[in-house]
Amino acid sequence: RDARQLASQLLRLLAPTKEAAAALAALRAGVAASEAKRPRWAENWNEVAAPVLLPRGAGPHAATSRLMRLGTLALLVALFGACLLRGLVWMERRGWLDFSFDESE
Repeated sequence: RDARQLASQLLRLLAPTKEAAAALAALRAGVAASEAKRPRWAENWNEVAAPVLLPRGAGPHAATSRLMRLGTLALLVALFGACLLRGLVWMERRGWLDFSFDESE
């Protein structure tokens, strides 16, 4: 519930004792059992998200392909923006542009 309780639990679990090793083993087994009952990410994606987000009849790799295209587009937009900003700063430093604003106008 608070930082002291968390610190106490971590110290209890990470102490170099047989009790700590047994507690960690039990925790590890509990997590493994819980994970075994739930679908993995890919299975959950195919059953829940893919039918909503992808066009009907899309193959199993359509999501990866679409995400790759989206990621590539995002990267290109970011690079273009960075180059544009760098070019504007370069032009302003040479006096070709003036970004100062006069509030009296």
